[in-house]
Amino acid sequence: MVKSLMVLGALLFAGAALAAPESLTKVDTAKGEILLEVQANGATMAKIVKVTIACDLGASGSTKAEAEQALKMAQQVMRRNYDAAGLATASLDFSVPSISANGYEYSMETAVGAEAAAKAAGAIAAKAGDAVKASFDDDQQQARIARKQRVAISVGSMSDMDMARSLFAENNCNEDYISVRRPNIVLADVENAKIKATMMAVESAKAQAELYASALGKRVVRIIRVSETGAIKEFLGAESEFILQEMRGDRNRQQPVSNDMPVTASIAVDFVLGPKS
Repeated sequence: MVKSLMVLGALLFAGAALAAPESLTKVDTAKGEILLEVQANGATMAKIVKVTIACDLGASGSTKAEAEQALKMAQQVMRRNYDAAGLATASLDFSVPSISANGYEYSMETAVGAEAAAKAAGAIAAKAGDAVKASFDDDQQQARIARKQRVAISVGSMSDMDMARSLFAENNCNEDYISVRRPNIVLADVENAKIKATMMAVESAKAQAELYASALGKRVVRIIRVSETGAIKEFLGAESEFILQEMRGDRNRQQPVSNDMPVTASIAVDFVLGPKS
């Protein structure tokens, strides 16, 4: 590996040193020489060691204190359910402060308004008073204070992520669409994987240059520039495929899923091709 890194470093250094011209049209070429730009990709697999997704846990009570207590109980139930499902190693992070879930709660003002409406209706139509009062009592009983808690769930594999996600509804935890469809994925030894992917991209570029040279009756004379066409990214291709599968509904939790993802590198290499000697 050390030797490979030295070779890669020398190649990239040589390319950078010769990349001074702003445009390839300014590169001096000898008679019979032509310029060739090759774009190449490299990819290697890396093991997934951590996947994190999120959902929003909800609870309610007649007072804020009761709502907070209900939320704590919901957290405990969620932990027990995950343990019972075989996800005892899953990390459930409840550190994000809970917030009022205004979209779910009935305000006390609504109940007060119902009481006023009952009195007014009773003055106009005494016979309807009992029915209106009963309606008010129902509204007052339904008046709730809701709380919402973001829960971050971290597991060690894609299959565990699918299982964790399948328990959202059971735990009254509303799935975070972006999180579960674009999970935060941590790969093992990713820096070494990036190096391997770059080496593969360089080798691919050289092979393509040799193919073009042979087809044109020439030979590869030298490399004049190496550049990245995009940042080296972890699991770019797999992320895209993952999202497409989700959109199409192709993913089946009953089927095994891969716990490896590709690390990719994309480069452009400029060659000079010349006559065969």
